[in-house]
Amino acid sequence: MFLPAVRLTRFRLARGLRVRACVAALALAWGLPACALDRVTVQLKWSHQFQFAAFYAAQARGFYKDAGLEVNLLELPRGGDPAAPLLNGNAQYGVHNTELLLQRAQGKPVVVLATLFQHSPATLAIRHGEDGKAVPLRGAVIMFAPERVELARYLHRIGAEPYKRVDPSFHAEDLGSGRIDAMAAFSTDTPWVLQRAHIPFDMVSPRAAGIDFYGDVLFTTESELREHPKRAQAMRAATLKGLVYAMEHPYEIADLIRARYPERLSREQLLYEAQHMVPLLDLAVVEPGYINAARWRTIADEYAAAGKLPHGFPLEGFLYQAPDPDVSALYASAIAVLTLLAAMGAALWRYAGLKRALTGERAAAQEAKQRRMDAERLYEFALENAGEGAWRTERADDGVSAKLVFSPRYKALLGYGPDEFELTYPEWLRHVHPDDRAAVEHALGQLLPAPGRQPADRFSVELRLRGKDGSYVRVQAQGMVMARDSEGRPLRSAGS
Repeated sequence: MFLPAVRLTRFRLARGLRVRACVAALALAWGLPACALDRVTVQLKWSHQFQFAAFYAAQARGFYKDAGLEVNLLELPRGGDPAAPLLNGNAQYGVHNTELLLQRAQGKPVVVLATLFQHSPATLAIRHGEDGKAVPLRGAVIMFAPERVELARYLHRIGAEPYKRVDPSFHAEDLGSGRIDAMAAFSTDTPWVLQRAHIPFDMVSPRAAGIDFYGDVLFTTESELREHPKRAQAMRAATLKGLVYAMEHPYEIADLIRARYPERLSREQLLYEAQHMVPLLDLAVVEPGYINAARWRTIADEYAAAGKLPHGFPLEGFLYQAPDPDVSALYASAIAVLTLLAAMGAALWRYAGLKRALTGERAAAQEAKQRRMDAERLYEFALENAGEGAWRTERADDGVSAKLVFSPRYKALLGYGPDEFELTYPEWLRHVHPDDRAAVEHALGQLLPAPGRQPADRFSVELRLRGKDGSYVRVQAQGMVMARDSEGRPLRSAGS
């Protein structure tokens, strides 16, 4: 399997953080004992795999050591609770998901320290019937755990009720044998298992119905934050640095996991997992670890709608807020510079200020352009390597209208060659089945600004596209807005 290394925009992680690691040479020179690293334990939420690459990379590359930490990683037994070791004092940090809200509602002092996966990998794998198509979910037997609220809310939103829920058996053969019609799955590894078991299936994500939960989060406890705030800050920064490094060097980290845990997954499966993590992490679009309080509010409301949380459940104290950096040295330097500039004269100061402003604007514009290009390349990379055709919008030659640029995979799915199927949006729309055009135009219309509502940034709609031979291909079209103009209208978009 070929997985190109992806260069991601580097974010400034924990600038100004005081590193507590000792300099051994200095200690020896003074005849002092070297300082011991702070030993902490991280409780993972499953067995060792690429999902936890951030921690392996931070260990192997010395990010934890540079932060004054010695980190021990614990696997989670099947059926275990990732929060339990933190609450009983056997671990200081852990990996969980949005179900951590339920722990908080029970009065447990857990705190989200950083978001690792901006989107959940949770999906439904649906078996094929005798006609070779996915069986209907309404009235189906579906295997998933009761705490999988995002799946339950998805089924409710698409009108799949009533259905019969059964507890997980963790056996993919149940889907292939027809004992169940659908099962909870993960987009990062379940397709690998089902494909090699020769089980035909379709996979649907709750995001298709607007249910967009976070995936893995790094969490800790209130007591750890209260008693060791610097350590928590250092742990967060080093882990996020490891996350960025791991996704930039997937081959290296896959080999590291194989060397440490040879009895676990194969190298090929680890790289498959790494590849399918890319669109879930959104590293080129969102700052690593970013916690969006408004989005957590929306997720909590979904739990409340499912009867798992009280309505309006308070999030105060549940989401980590990094302390303001110590800027006293920066202020002192700024005062000294301003004093010097004043002595040099108002004219020189004005010139220098204008020059700095112009340089800053150019640098900011270049950085924004680079981040946009990285995001678009990364999004297309993820889609192409997931077997989906990718598209993006560009300005047409007239500089006003928009044209669609399709990847070779997209064209091949419709029977076209690499140099065919170059269309504007109206031309593409004519390839959509007449019965589906209204739904498509409605979905895309939500991306446009309108009075009384905010425009959507993403869309997903099922439709039929006319192929080269005249037959229609059923696809799940999805995409996101990459940039908008001053009036909020989409300038660039990309998707599959």
